[in-house]
Amino acid sequence: MTPAEIAGDVERLAYRSWPAQEEEQLVGWVLRSSPGLRTRRINSATSPIGPGMDASEAEQRIRRWYEERESDPIVRILSVSDPGIDAHFASAGWESEAPTLVMTAVLDQRRTEPMSRLASTIDSAWADAKQRLTGMSDTVTATWLRRASDIRGATAYASVVHNGTVIAIGQGVVEDGWLGLFDLNTDPAYRRQGIADGIVADLEQWAGDLGVSHAYLQVEEQNHAARQLYAKRGYDNVYSYWYRRRA
Repeated sequence: MTPAEIAGDVERLAYRSWPAQEEEQLVGWVLRSSPGLRTRRINSATSPIGPGMDASEAEQRIRRWYEERESDPIVRILSVSDPGIDAHFASAGWESEAPTLVMTAVLDQRRTEPMSRLASTIDSAWADAKQRLTGMSDTVTATWLRRASDIRGATAYASVVHNGTVIAIGQGVVEDGWLGLFDLNTDPAYRRQGIADGIVADLEQWAGDLGVSHAYLQVEEQNHAARQLYAKRGYDNVYSYWYRRRA
C-alpha cells in the first residue's frame, strides 16, 4: 500500500478511535470540534487525502465553521495531501506547530511476561492517573471521560501500579484489523525503565489475541525518546502531519 492509502485507513480508524463531539465533512476536509477539550486532533480541520475544494474557499469556510462555534480555527495538514494546501495556509499567515509522525508496524507475535494490568473499561484509578499525569483539570477530565465512552472499537486500558499508585497508563483500540495506541503516559520519576515498552507489548499481545496484525500510533516529532522506543519495536514512519493556526 502507498502512504496515501495507509493514511486513508489510519485516519478513518483514528477518527473512530477518538471521536469528536461534532464532525462534518467538507469536500474531503474533516472538520472536528470538541468543546471543553484542548486536544488539537479533535478540534481541527484535517486536509483531504484526495481531491478537495480550492484551498482559499476551504480556508474561508473552515474559519466560518469554527467561528460559529466560538473556537479558534486550526487546520491539520497531512503530508499526503496536495502540497498546494499547505502553501496556501502558510502564505495566508497560518503558523505551523506540533509536527507529528504517524508510525505503523506489523505486530510481533512473541509473547512476553505482562507488565501492566488491562481492563476493558476505565476505573477510578486509571482516570485519576490520566488526570495527574497529564495535568488536566477536573472539568476537562470529565469531558475527556465522556468522549472516551463514545469509542466504538474494542478497547483496553493498561495501567502499571507501584506501591499502590498508578505510575503509567496506556490505551489500545482495535478495529478493522488494526490496533491504535493512545494515551501512553508515564510518571516522570519512572521513565526510562522500560515501563512504556512493557505497556505497548501488553497492548500488542492483547490485540494479537483478537486476530490483529497491524498497529499505528501518532507521536510528536520532537519526542525523540518515544520515537526511539517505537522504532525499536518495529514501527516505521509512514506519513506525518502538522497544525496551522492564524497568527
